[in-house]
Parts: sequence; C-alpha cells; structure tokens
Amino acid sequence: MHTYDTKVLRGGPPAEPPVVPPIPSTASRALTSLAASIDEAVSAAKAVASARATTNRLAQDLDELTEMLATLGLRPRPPKSELRALLETDAGLAALRAGKAASCALTIYTKALTSTNLGQPKEHMGVFGAGAAAGRLYGALTVVPTDAGAVELARVATPTAAPVAEGAPAPDADPSAAPVLLPLRTIAVMVTTSKQVLEDIPLLEQSIAALLRDALIPAIEAELVAGDGTAPHLAGFASQATSQPAQSGETKLDAIGRAAGTCASIAAPDFVAMNFATAWALMQEKDLRGAYYLDPSAQAGRIWGLRLITTPGVPANKFLLGTLSPSASVIRQKGSLSVEMSVEHADNFQKGLVSIRGEVRLALCVMRPGAFVYGEFNA
Repeated sequence: MHTYDTKVLRGGPPAEPPVVPPIPSTASRALTSLAASIDEAVSAAKAVASARATTNRLAQDLDELTEMLATLGLRPRPPKSELRALLETDAGLAALRAGKAASCALTIYTKALTSTNLGQPKEHMGVFGAGAAAGRLYGALTVVPTDAGAVELARVATPTAAPVAEGAPAPDADPSAAPVLLPLRTIAVMVTTSKQVLEDIPLLEQSIAALLRDALIPAIEAELVAGDGTAPHLAGFASQATSQPAQSGETKLDAIGRAAGTCASIAAPDFVAMNFATAWALMQEKDLRGAYYLDPSAQAGRIWGLRLITTPGVPANKFLLGTLSPSASVIRQKGSLSVEMSVEHADNFQKGLVSIRGEVRLALCVMRPGAFVYGEFNA
C-alpha cells in the first residue's frame, strides 16, 4: 500500500497574488494629463453639439418669423429651391417623419448646369487699361530732373567765327548772355469716387490712375506749345520761337520748307509738329494734275526729311518746327507724373469717398529760341 502526500495531490499551498511594481511618477503624470485631455475633448464635443442644436433652433425660429412676416404682408416670402420644396412637400418623407413608414423613395430630376439654372454671378469683368495718350512731343523732348521750385537758364548768343591769318589775333566775339528764371508750373487733374466702387470693381484704381496720366499728357502738350508764360501757364514754344505767318497761295509743304530755312542758321531742324487733322490734310494735298505731293506709298512719318510729330497740343493749321537737341531746349521736371489717393478732401471721410489726383510740375527751358519756328498754314 502506497502512501500519498495530500499536499501534493491538492497542488500544494495556494499561490500568492503577483506583486505589481509601482508606476513611475513620470508615467503617472502623463496618464493624468491624457485623461484630462480626453475630458476636455468630450466637453468640447458636447459644447459643439449644444451650439449646433442652438443654431438649428435659431434657424427654425428665423424661418417661422420670416413666414409670419410674409403672412402679414410685411415682407415678401423668399423663393424656395426645388430641392427644399421637394423635401417639404413629399408625402413619403412626411410619413417617414410621422413614424408611419419605415422608408421612402425620392425621385430627383437633374438639369443641365447652365447659367439659367445656376443664376448669373454678379461679378464685374474688370476694367480695361487706359490707352496711351498722344504725348509724342513731351516724349520726344529731353527731360532733366530737378529738385528746385524754379530753374534759371542763360541764353547765350552764338559767337561768330572767322578765318585768321597766321600770327593774327583771333576775333574777339564775347557772346552775350541773358539769364532767365522760370518757375515750375503745376498741371493737375482729380477725380472722386466711392470706396465701395474701388473695392468692388477689379483693377479700377489702376485704370483711373492710367486715365489721369492720359488726361495730363494732352494738357502738358498744349502748355509746351502754346503756354503764354503767365501764371499758372508754362512759357511755351509759341511765345519764344520765331513767328511765321501764312503767305497767300503757299502750300503747307512750302510753308514747312520756308520755316526750315529760317531756323537752319541757328540749328539744323529735325522735327515738325502739328495736330492729326492738319497732318492728314497735308498728306492729301495734290498738285494741278491731281497727284499727291507726298507719295502715299513712301515711308510715313517724314516730311522734307524732318520727323513728323502729331500732337493735339498744336492748334489746327499751325505747326512747330525746330530741333530736339537738348542744347536748344529741355524740360525741367520735379519728380514724375504722380498719382495720389486721399480721403482728406472736403467731406470725403464722412461720405466714404476717395479723391484720386494726378499731378506733374515742370518748366520748358528754351536756350536757343531762334532754333524754333511757330508757323501758320493757309486755311
């Protein structure tokens, strides 16, 4: 007979529970922070859900108020979209909402995406840039910058030279000099518009700036040619150049040739300026046989070898002839053609208006008046 140990048969003494090591303090803090973040996220989600519910209630109240005002005739009833009308009037959906049906079927007919269905977007196409103004005389003359409010020039007479024999003294020909003081004159233009228009129409500000520059150029050209020198006008070529009245029976080409001969003794001419209508009338002049004086197929822009400058600054049936050399004339200009915006004009700030001003300050300095002829054509 065998003897058995009952402790072995029963599996020995009961095992003791495992010892769990303590959690480090750093991990404990991380878990605590994570739990706090989860609590904050849950709170934020509840707040969003509450805000969404509030928004839905406000939207429903607004719809009810709008419907009430429309019923009382105090406000027109806003049109409903086709989809919203379908969702509100479909019988299947109504039964589903009332709990009388477990499901429903909707049939939605689609349409082509055209401007008629989608509606026309109210977006301005923008503003095209202004065209370049005809500032050909202003662009042809030499512009010299200045920082002063007035410029002084000396008109020096051309000394006379003569042949000198060997050992003989050179002729004493001290030139006379006449100082001339010219104040800079201001040419400006301004327009006023609303801030809303500037914000709503793309590129309008740039377009207005370009238009102001285009408006300044013809005014500058007119002053360069015909300014009489009395404030606020420039002293233009007409008041300083040699005057040439029209002669009876003289063609326009003959008048230009006579003027070129007049100023050639001072400086060789290289341009003639006139307005567009006068230039076209000159181009169309014919002789007694009906032939054009100027060959229409020849290179345009030249008359008697002189550069033709067309400008609105020269009056009809008038012309200016001379040289573009800076030794004869220059434009002294302070800064450039500037365009500025401001709300500090009159009551602009109160009315939400913006004034846009274009300006240029300049003076025409003619050092050799005899190098220019301001002439007249027969009408």
